[in-house]
Amino acid sequence: MCVGETDEEWNALAFELAQGLSDCLGKKTAAEYYAMFIEGRENGERYLPICKDVDEEMCQKLEMLPLLSGQSICKEKSWKSVYPYGNLARRTLGYVTYLNECNVGIEGRYDDTISYHCFFNRNRIFSNKKVFVVVPGKNLTLTIDMETQKIADSLLRASTRDYEGLKGACLVLMHNSGAIRAIVNLNRMEDTFGETYNYAVGRCYEPGSVIEPAIRLAFLGSGRIHAVDDEISLSRDDMHWLIESLEKFGIGPRYDDFDVMGLPNTIWDKTDARWEEGKVDEILQGYGMMTSSIHLLAFYNALGNGGHLMKPCLVSKVWNQDGKETGNETRCPVELNESICNRETVGLLAESLDMGDGLMGKVGTSYYIFPCFFDDSYICNGEKQPQTTFAGSFKVGSETYSVLCATFSNPTKDYSYGADIPVNVVRALKSEMEAKAEN
Repeated sequence: MCVGETDEEWNALAFELAQGLSDCLGKKTAAEYYAMFIEGRENGERYLPICKDVDEEMCQKLEMLPLLSGQSICKEKSWKSVYPYGNLARRTLGYVTYLNECNVGIEGRYDDTISYHCFFNRNRIFSNKKVFVVVPGKNLTLTIDMETQKIADSLLRASTRDYEGLKGACLVLMHNSGAIRAIVNLNRMEDTFGETYNYAVGRCYEPGSVIEPAIRLAFLGSGRIHAVDDEISLSRDDMHWLIESLEKFGIGPRYDDFDVMGLPNTIWDKTDARWEEGKVDEILQGYGMMTSSIHLLAFYNALGNGGHLMKPCLVSKVWNQDGKETGNETRCPVELNESICNRETVGLLAESLDMGDGLMGKVGTSYYIFPCFFDDSYICNGEKQPQTTFAGSFKVGSETYSVLCATFSNPTKDYSYGADIPVNVVRALKSEMEAKAEN
């Protein structure tokens, strides 16, 4: 800002600039901008930050103001994702940072697919000028139904609001296709909630007894037990066989080419003392392993549809903006295993999980014990993270949906935090989806 041969001329232009900034931006008064310029000039500042989060049209307006016109203005570009549905599924929809330092969600996963690309065409050079070809990015069709998303989001918020530190996730899946119709991730942020982490995909946790039906199906299918309620005996010799069985049920490695990044592998603690000591009950309760909500729901979806293991998906189709069929890709449905077990056995197990109110499923609870640290970042004082998971399915009209709802708290000594919340959320979800289908 060096235009103006005298201080009086510069001050007059600075005041005009201050007035223009106040009119355009409305962030400060003209007097506040003017005082900032005078102070900066007296301190010998070469550059002063004026504003942020403005679009290109506003930049052009600002460049017409006194002292800015014709000058070297430092502009730093940034990307900002626009979410047409507010916070609904925000973390799953994701974003891309300007320099790709951190790409998140569907947008991050498909950034290269949906972005424009500029190529130098070596075969087209006229008058020694290079010709560049701009290729538009492709479009994505998502599986998420925003009406279902809105219902699930609202119910989970309302059910967890009165419990300090409680957070959670909810997934709704189409039975036959594996299409995810809703994916809610609520993190507690003081007095409100925010979609700041994809718990449904990225959180790997001890599932509790919600894993027991998968273990029982493995024993039933192999003939090691003959009835759903037969007693199970486990030893270390059974470990590798059981792990391989659950992998066939979808509870294993991360799924190839999943629609968002961050899906973990299922983790088994092969050194866990429970195997040595034959603590069957604790293994059936999901201790000694960690998995994700996506893996669990994939199994329960197969349990409810006769044994077909479908890959959970968020993107159903990738297609060209120009309408051409070349390069289009259908990404859903994808069958991972035609039959996880014989249909009759799957049916018997599913029938044993009938809860009598139109729900099939199971509730599991567990506690994550936090380790002790000695760097003052955490004090080991007996705190645990209680969590509850419901996984199962229900029918609405002619459609069947698989659903998982999980809630967990901050580390606490108070373990009575509302363990019935997930199944109550699912019951309310079923009722509202039925009401919606009737209208």
